[in-house]
Amino acid sequence: MRRTHFYAGILFGIFLTMPLTVGASAEMESLEEVSNAVTVCILDSGCNLPDGQGKNYLEDTEDLTDQEGHGTCVYEILKETAPDADIYMLKCIDRSMALTQNTQEASGEHSNATDVGSAIIQAIYDAVDIYDADIINMSWTLNQNNEELHEAIQYATKRNVLLVAAAGNLSLSTPLGREVYPAAWKEVIGVSGADLNEQGEPVSSLWYLQSNAVFVSADGNYQGYPVVITTESTVYHVRINAVSTQDPDNAQLAQYLEYQKQNVKHLADYSCTSTSALLTIKMPAVNGNKVPDMINSVVDPLIQYLHGGNYQPCCESCGSTQEYLSNYEVNGSYHYLCTSCAQQIEQNLQQNQQTTRAKKSNLVAGLVGAFVGSLIGCVLWVLIYRLGYIAGIAGAVTAICALRGYELLGGHLDRKGVIISTVMMLVMIFFANRLSWTWDAYDALKDEGYTFSECYQYLDNILDLSELTGSYYSELFIGYGLTLLCSVRRIIDAFRTSSGSYRMKKAQ
Repeated sequence: MRRTHFYAGILFGIFLTMPLTVGASAEMESLEEVSNAVTVCILDSGCNLPDGQGKNYLEDTEDLTDQEGHGTCVYEILKETAPDADIYMLKCIDRSMALTQNTQEASGEHSNATDVGSAIIQAIYDAVDIYDADIINMSWTLNQNNEELHEAIQYATKRNVLLVAAAGNLSLSTPLGREVYPAAWKEVIGVSGADLNEQGEPVSSLWYLQSNAVFVSADGNYQGYPVVITTESTVYHVRINAVSTQDPDNAQLAQYLEYQKQNVKHLADYSCTSTSALLTIKMPAVNGNKVPDMINSVVDPLIQYLHGGNYQPCCESCGSTQEYLSNYEVNGSYHYLCTSCAQQIEQNLQQNQQTTRAKKSNLVAGLVGAFVGSLIGCVLWVLIYRLGYIAGIAGAVTAICALRGYELLGGHLDRKGVIISTVMMLVMIFFANRLSWTWDAYDALKDEGYTFSECYQYLDNILDLSELTGSYYSELFIGYGLTLLCSVRRIIDAFRTSSGSYRMKKAQ
């Protein structure tokens, strides 16, 4: 029995890829609901405010004088957004000094830090042990890994401290796809930006989105218009909120974008609503330095058109131009909304959650549906196997069909439905693989008078005699691995949907 190993199913791992959404730097992280019990430690360049409190780790003094102004700005933002929080400035950043990459390990006995690297590390330990921090804010980046710093980060995480770091400003100095630390570490919430300066030049991590440092984001404004930018590989989606009394349904704007689509390079597609325009910008894989110009070549003419047509920035939901707009994350996507619309959407989400959780499925009918659905995947598995390949790519189909089958016959895909469908999928894959190998055994032994049923019944003995037991289980586990790789995102999404869960918060 000869098997040809085929690992193309690994490519289906792209199902796990989520488009990154970009936004404001770490100091813009919203903390508006922190109570007076919350302690925030800022690791930065100091604070010039009279009420500033903390320690200077560069000089081992109480002098928090901020020569750069960055730390003061961060302190002011946090003080404004979280007035009841206890905020401490731990001065450990001096941009006139290089952030030491190979610093000595800092611990309790290394309190007199003499370089920026060890100062940062000691500040993290003290934020945990002395200041009893709940949140540590780090609005700066390192372009290289630092194990001692990572150990300090892990130390804080194990003590239930929330760590937030910038994913990078002035990104043109950072190569495309370069990881930035500490934002890139899994223990840290990396926050990116999406702003341009007055000259239209990028001043944030928007332009190197291949970096895994970006975890949370909030967007900015460009020339007065709310802009949300997301990316999928080399495809960028730019949404701009705007309305005009002279073009109430944005019909003229749609005509303009149709013209632009035919004449502007990189503009692959567009769509318009009464309150926004969505551009799909496609470009080849290029050096990150060229991306801003390419995006600007599409966006800038649109901005000029909006200004010329007296289009006003507006709420994406109601189109109001009179209300203050804030950026909200709604189930992983970002929207500029007025306060009343945001409240209404949140109420709707809550009601939907309650309604969804109250729904009950028909367990017996759902079980039948999951069985029938997974059976379809089982048949596909066997067919692919008969072609000589490891049939893991059929695992994704099995998962989708099982979940969909339960929903169609059960009436509602609830949590138990997701669990049942997943178990049914795994069981069916086991039998699909066993049937596939039985077929091989039958092909080899039918001339000896063995029936298919007998080959299935005695498959374990046949495998032992053929010394193929290892190969059998190896392909089974590879199949399981490919199945999970291809379907885990869909299973997770189905589980979240089934519970009616939602996530909505202010992004900036």
